[in-house]
Amino acid sequence: MPQTVAWSGVSSVTSYGFVLVAAALVSVMPSEVIAWSKGRALVATDLPVDPVEYNGVTFKIGQTNNFLVYPGLALGVVVSQAYRIMQHMLQAAAIAIAAEVDMSKSGAPLLPQIEDPRAFSAWVAQAVVRAAVVDRVANYHPTSFPEEIEDAMWQPVYPDAT
Repeated sequence: MPQTVAWSGVSSVTSYGFVLVAAALVSVMPSEVIAWSKGRALVATDLPVDPVEYNGVTFKIGQTNNFLVYPGLALGVVVSQAYRIMQHMLQAAAIAIAAEVDMSKSGAPLLPQIEDPRAFSAWVAQAVVRAAVVDRVANYHPTSFPEEIEDAMWQPVYPDAT
C-alpha cells in the first residue's frame, strides 16, 4: 500500500506514494522525484512549478493550497449551520476535490486546476452540507443547494464612489 512520505530527511522509500515538497524544506525538485520513482510518484508542492517531462509523459504538478478546502468547508458549515465539524464532513470535502481530477491520463495533476474558485468552493460546500445533514450536526437542511449556497457567499459588490 502506498504511503505518504515527507521527502526531507527520508533516506529510502519502499513504496511510492504522495510526495509533498514544501518550499521551506526543498531538498528535491518534483522532476527528481518523478525520475527517481520512474514516473510512479504522485507529487504536489506548495509552490508553483512547471510541468515535468519524463519518458514522453508530461506530468502536471499540483499545487497544494488550503484554498481548495477551507472556503468550501466554511461555506458548507455556514449554510448548514452545523454546530460541529465532523470527520465525515472533511472527507466529503476531500472527495469532492479529488473528483475534479481526471486520473485517466498519464501525468495528470494530483490536485485539480481551478478555473473558477467561487464555483469550486460552492461545489465543495454542497458535499460538506450533505455530510453535515447525514452526520446530524446540521441545524438547517437546505432544499435548494445551488441557490442557497450562492446566497450565502460574500459578493464583492461596492457602492459607486462617485
